[in-house]
Amino acid sequence: MANSKKTIQIGAIALMAALLASCGNKGEEDAKILSEKVSALEAEKAELAAKVQELEQTEPNLLQRCKEIAAKTADGASRERSADVEEALKVCSGFVAKFPNSPQAEEVKAIVAQKKRLQNVFSALDDIQKKAADGEYAAAKRIAESLRGEIDDGFVDRMLEQIEKAKNAPTPIGYGELHKLVSTGMQVGKQYAVEAYLMPDGRYLCVAYAQSCLGPDTMIRIEENLNHEKSRQLYDQRGKSSCFLVSMEYGGNLMIDDFNPSKCN
Repeated sequence: MANSKKTIQIGAIALMAALLASCGNKGEEDAKILSEKVSALEAEKAELAAKVQELEQTEPNLLQRCKEIAAKTADGASRERSADVEEALKVCSGFVAKFPNSPQAEEVKAIVAQKKRLQNVFSALDDIQKKAADGEYAAAKRIAESLRGEIDDGFVDRMLEQIEKAKNAPTPIGYGELHKLVSTGMQVGKQYAVEAYLMPDGRYLCVAYAQSCLGPDTMIRIEENLNHEKSRQLYDQRGKSSCFLVSMEYGGNLMIDDFNPSKCN
């Protein structure tokens, strides 16, 4: 009886092992089938992508893309659209290279030439900005004038106005630098913004926030170029520090043209 029970137990264990092995084989088969399906889908996807790319490079589709991108960047396009200009050049130049004998080749060549001119305009605008920032205002104006015919004349006129405004804008300067300029020779009419202390007598400037200034090595004699109201306000600024707008006049007098109680920018 005991041997019979043992035989049954062994048989049950063998059956369970066979079932587990069967399940394991089925799982491996399912995983293999799934992997094959994924590989097939990926291959199909790659094939479709290749066909789409091939279709995009056909003459009609490439021409349409060239014109669509080119339409985003007219002659008056802003500097921020330079990436679109570059993309239009890339696509349209690609069309000409691929289909040089196309009936539309000359039309696309004209688009490429127009985008190249626009790129030159963007480069010129960058150059104008740099020249103006470096104080080379005459050079900046010459570059701006050279753009007439390439872009709207009204835009060129506005650039020239901005350059002139930058040219006439006050130059921030430290008190020590101003003192040196006054002593060694200062451009007549050029305005400077300086933070300084107005002496209690109202006739001299000194280094900002100074408690006292004595002697020519620390003080600068000033005159007023203010209207009645501003002159009255300046009187109230005696013994205080302000941001003064000053310029040298013919005759060697340093004039206060304006002032602001806040710090100079």
